[in-house]
Amino acid sequence: MLDFLKSKGIAEGDRIRVDKGGVVYEGLLMPRAAGDEDLLVIKLDSGYNAGLSISDKTVLEKLPAKQHEGVLRNEAKEPLEKRKGLPKITLVATGGTIVSKVDYNTGGVVALTKPKDLVSQFPDLLEACDLHRISSPFTLMSEDITAKEWVALAKETEWQLKDSDGVIITHGTDALGFSAAALSFMLSTNKTVALVGAQRSPDRGSFDGALNLVCAAHFVGKAHYPGVSVVMHGSSSDDFCYAHKGTKVRKMHSSRRDAFQSINDSPLAKIYADGRIEDKTFSEKTVEEKLDAVFEEKTALVKAYPNSDPSILDFLAEKNRGIIIEAMGLGHVPTNSAKSWIPHVKKAVDTGVFVGITTQTLFGKVSPFVYSNLRKLSDAGAVFLEDGLPETMFVKLGWVLGHKNWVAKDKMLENFRGEFNPRLRDAQFKKLD
Repeated sequence: MLDFLKSKGIAEGDRIRVDKGGVVYEGLLMPRAAGDEDLLVIKLDSGYNAGLSISDKTVLEKLPAKQHEGVLRNEAKEPLEKRKGLPKITLVATGGTIVSKVDYNTGGVVALTKPKDLVSQFPDLLEACDLHRISSPFTLMSEDITAKEWVALAKETEWQLKDSDGVIITHGTDALGFSAAALSFMLSTNKTVALVGAQRSPDRGSFDGALNLVCAAHFVGKAHYPGVSVVMHGSSSDDFCYAHKGTKVRKMHSSRRDAFQSINDSPLAKIYADGRIEDKTFSEKTVEEKLDAVFEEKTALVKAYPNSDPSILDFLAEKNRGIIIEAMGLGHVPTNSAKSWIPHVKKAVDTGVFVGITTQTLFGKVSPFVYSNLRKLSDAGAVFLEDGLPETMFVKLGWVLGHKNWVAKDKMLENFRGEFNPRLRDAQFKKLD
């Protein structure tokens, strides 16, 4: 098999086209795991993997890598069924499990890009909104999204909001929290933007995408929340969803349908499939409408742990303008041992690199005032970032550093999008059942 691929000029990671008797698959060639040597595994554009046996009749072709330059609008041209009196909502599809369906003729999974396919998969959506437009700036699994896609998505969302009452963004769940934070900082709007995904695939009876999407439509159309949110299952049953602030939400389980939780904050609202919205915790307000889609990619996120090699900070400081440390407890890093992080933090700060401190506990906040080791870290120049989530602070730092005239230390402590909660309450510490 390896010789066959080599003869075609194909290597792992290449984009390929496989034609098996008229059934065509396109995707990335994955590394071969243990098993049948005559089996190819490719990652389809939907993100699913397909195992394909190869025979003499199989036609294999190497394709150019997909490019995602600028904002690519792949708007559906078919007319959509209009529902008068309902909020006019645009759906922006970026990929992920939620906007896919199983093709039982091929056994593969295909993306939903046509309005009729989307409505067929989610008929209740038309009872919740006037589906104004479908757009697809890119199609990627969420773990493959980069800052380039965040900027493109922010620009696309801002453009779509101009003639819509709100926007729903379908997105893979693994890195959904990163994208929600990025959009929160890059886009200031008085309309509601909701990111939504699915933990279970559409061929399973436990598929959660339908309820999540309908709840998102109700929240976007009725709640009047000014900004970016995430809407996902609120329990393991199909009874309701929660809306979460885009800077205070995290995926807390690899597979549960109610994996997403608000951290150090309360959910924005509880939403039911019939349109009821309860337990709103936000007040409607007017914000300055603004697109501010910038990002400094020379930003890093690193975890501190016992017996860790602090020279990783020297390596990161040479290549980055800012580093977020996911520290222990109240902000601890190894301090009084031969592997102390303190001199390496000071070295980075002295060279102009911003170093921010968050906590691995997620719940609660960091503080430089409780223990002497924490004061040593603060004296070295590290900035303690309150109750900010590590991934949110990582994204915020890239956004802040994207503004050449901003002072990072000042701006990182400024509460732009509710990323800090000055009034933490016991009720906001939640555990999965």
